[in-house]
Amino acid sequence: MRIPVDLHVHSALSPCADDTASPGDLVGMARVKGLAAIALTDHQTCGNVAPALVHGERLGVLVVPAMELETIEEVHLLCYFPDLGRALAFEGEVRRRLPDRANRPEILGRQYLFDDRDRLAGEDPALLLTACSMTAEEAGARVVAMGGAVVPAHADRESYSLLNTLGTIPPGFPCRYLEVTLPTLTDTARYERFLSRYPEAARFRLMAGSDAHRAVDLLEPCMLLELEGAGEGKTSILSILESLRP
Repeated sequence: MRIPVDLHVHSALSPCADDTASPGDLVGMARVKGLAAIALTDHQTCGNVAPALVHGERLGVLVVPAMELETIEEVHLLCYFPDLGRALAFEGEVRRRLPDRANRPEILGRQYLFDDRDRLAGEDPALLLTACSMTAEEAGARVVAMGGAVVPAHADRESYSLLNTLGTIPPGFPCRYLEVTLPTLTDTARYERFLSRYPEAARFRLMAGSDAHRAVDLLEPCMLLELEGAGEGKTSILSILESLRP
């Protein structure tokens, strides 16, 4: 069974995202575009996941609790969790390992929180657009131990990429997929250039994510995630996580 997904989406809680990217707008756009599931992956936080889950339930779009983590090596990892509780528990661990600095909204952008009626509920004052003290290997192991799944983000880019930063995928790193930009999946020449630069990527499955910072930029229903062992009507957060794990 294959379902259309976009598992890399930012809300207005990410300071680099558009201020209009509310959880309700993102989930609503996912429904309009025909996506079965999205993951809200704000930087170093799961603060808008709860309202997104409410909108997802109302609109029939599966929302995966998630975060885009920046590790001490400045590697970005997409971290997915089976429920809100474990996502927030992981966020608590990340918060304790972030520098104790305040956001500079006039420079970096606002970090807006919303309630489950899509009303502005406040701002996160902490500096989220920065690395925490976890290593990539430590973070990957921790996410999996919490029942989650981890996917290295934008592996085909030169910045914040596990492959580009470390030069390799660490032995035993607990991932089945690498996330790449959509052109790497759709452009044969670009795909071959990626593999020629990083031959070990051929050992992994590739998935595209929009890295959307506005609702309109969510993927069209072109990224189909294979849910292994899931029959018709069996789509769930757990089935997505099981498909992402090695």
